[in-house]
Amino acid sequence: MQRGPASLLLLALAAGCSRPVEPRPALRALVREPITAGEGTPSLQLGRTTIGDCLTNYGVRGFAVLAGDSYGIELRYLAGQLMLTFWLDGVGHDDWPELKQAVRDPENFARARPEVWNATLAAITIRAGSTPAATYWQGPVTPSPGAGKVALFSPLAAVNEAFGDGAEIRNGGASASAKLPGLTLELRRPADAEDDDPTVVTAIHAFAAAPSSPR
Repeated sequence: MQRGPASLLLLALAAGCSRPVEPRPALRALVREPITAGEGTPSLQLGRTTIGDCLTNYGVRGFAVLAGDSYGIELRYLAGQLMLTFWLDGVGHDDWPELKQAVRDPENFARARPEVWNATLAAITIRAGSTPAATYWQGPVTPSPGAGKVALFSPLAAVNEAFGDGAEIRNGGASASAKLPGLTLELRRPADAEDDDPTVVTAIHAFAAAPSSPR
């Protein structure tokens, strides 16, 4: 079940996320992996990949503590274009003073707490840059193995063709969305586009199950 606090307090450590940086070799390989609804990518597996895996393989570029009705950790990479969410089971309001300390030294904080280090990936958010050239992620997204594929900057017509009747598509003109179990795509018309230009995919959200109301 995808969780999200009704009211959210976020403490963040931004480590170079405001400007483009040269990704680690593991991240350079990651950006071409396919994303499958409800599963993630081969290297970022929903429900299986842990915070420890990500800190070991990719380091810390941006780190946020999520607090509200649920508590979690968000890791950010690729100048903030890749965000990984991990909800912490068994962590509540009484743990907040200690959890706030995580932003000072995220990796050592996680290593010292198995419930944090072993927390598994709940959601992946991938956002486009201002242009395709300013966008890190190049991998395709698909509702299931062998199904149609789209990518960041794919137009709405391509999403309709690839996902067919299986997607709930809402078209608001300058913005649109496409929802499937385990996957949501956000589409927007580029800021410098003409009114009759198509909306294109600007964000991909993959999660382990269909969205639900916050607990």
